[in-house]
Amino acid sequence: MRPRRVGTTLDYTVVLEWENARRAGRQRALGCVARMAEQMRAQPRSGELLVVHREAACDGAKLASWLEPLAEELPLRLLAVRRLRYYQLKNAGARAARGRIVVFFDSDLRLESGCLAALLEAVEVPLADIVAGYTYAEQATFYEKALGLVWSYPLRPGAAGPHPAKTFYANNAAARRDLWLRYPFQDERVRYREMCVDVARRLRDDGGSVWRLPAACAAHPPPQPFVGRALREGRDRVYKLRRTRGLARSTLSLASWSGRRLRRAALRIARDRCAVDLPRAGVPVALGLALGYWSLAFAGGVQALCCPALVGASLREQPGAGGVSPPGA
Repeated sequence: MRPRRVGTTLDYTVVLEWENARRAGRQRALGCVARMAEQMRAQPRSGELLVVHREAACDGAKLASWLEPLAEELPLRLLAVRRLRYYQLKNAGARAARGRIVVFFDSDLRLESGCLAALLEAVEVPLADIVAGYTYAEQATFYEKALGLVWSYPLRPGAAGPHPAKTFYANNAAARRDLWLRYPFQDERVRYREMCVDVARRLRDDGGSVWRLPAACAAHPPPQPFVGRALREGRDRVYKLRRTRGLARSTLSLASWSGRRLRRAALRIARDRCAVDLPRAGVPVALGLALGYWSLAFAGGVQALCCPALVGASLREQPGAGGVSPPGA
């Protein structure tokens, strides 16, 4: 692939990881790239698309052939790295970026119209140090509507305006390149899916801010695979608890947390069923998914409590999820 020549300094770089494409599938990932290219072509700003992938997990030659048609239309680069995972791919992308603004997107998202423009404009104002788009649970099919009511991701926002946020999703966020370099995502061998919370906390401690921008919407597919994602959710919770609490308190807190998430899901089904157009007959299905998901999350937490070393090793072999559960949940 022979990308178009660009200058050494651009207005922005879109960093697109290719890790989640392994689970979402090539067609969805290429659809994400196509929508991204359409939004980039509409931009008056100079920019580039930087696709970051692991050599061991992706055939670089095949990826280049899939993206070849876009290389003639917009500046596009591939960055192959070794032994890096989801968040570390984003760090590598920020370091290699030529743009003053770096936008992080994931390869499994369905970007809505105007998402890129809204993020770039908010960073330029500037609205905040980190501007987070609004990633919501996909709601196209019956299964997605039912699962969207019980999963961690929110539903699609209404007509809300920008507002302060405690954290963000790394699958839909933008900031100045120098900020991402000053506040990189930490080593995933220490924590797995708490990276965004960690970045936001360090930024706030230094007087910075994170704002969420509902105008920058993107749809996230259902968790894939269902069982594995639920188990990892519980494991992540235990790692968070064990940093501040002992084994006994962590076990009690895990049970309380999974119970709260199950009750929250049931309330959400009752309150928001009509908002996602889920028929009444779908309520038992949604409740069953809620019970299954959060029971599995509890089981994953128990596994992490009983065998933390084994679970920690397996977590490092999993692709990233692009975000974290809402803080305080």
